[in-house]
Amino acid sequence: MDEVKNESGELVKLNGDGPRIRKTIASAINEVIQKDIENGIIEKEDLFNNAKIYYDNGRNGTYFDWTMNDHSPEFCVCYNGKDQLGYISVSLYKTGELIGFKWLDKGHGKAEKISMGTLNEEDANYLINLLLQNEEEKNLFNKPIDELDWNIEVYQHNFDEK
Repeated sequence: MDEVKNESGELVKLNGDGPRIRKTIASAINEVIQKDIENGIIEKEDLFNNAKIYYDNGRNGTYFDWTMNDHSPEFCVCYNGKDQLGYISVSLYKTGELIGFKWLDKGHGKAEKISMGTLNEEDANYLINLLLQNEEEKNLFNKPIDELDWNIEVYQHNFDEK
């Protein structure tokens, strides 16, 4: 998969605000966590690494999930425990929607689908390219989102190669 170049042969740089997009995703996830804590559904101690949010791209990778599954890998928070089952996961879909799933009973409950908002087309495109560059250029897999570089220069990639 190649980066896109303009007529002059220069890489096509995208404009965007990575830290703002990161905050949007983290705030949506943390709001669900906080409501569940306030309602006595979970305790923060039940969640892995103090409820840290991870980008779970290690299974298929960003490019594969985006081109074949029409969504990004998940941003997730897991339960503590040997299996680290999922508590909440959120993916960016090609429509710009942030769709999540939440599992209660320490990950053994039935999944509840949650709409977490929508990114505009420019932000969605910027985010998926930023995630891909963190994965490819920095070799970051299954890392807390705080370890991703949200301030890198982001370039358009060609995702049309199915």
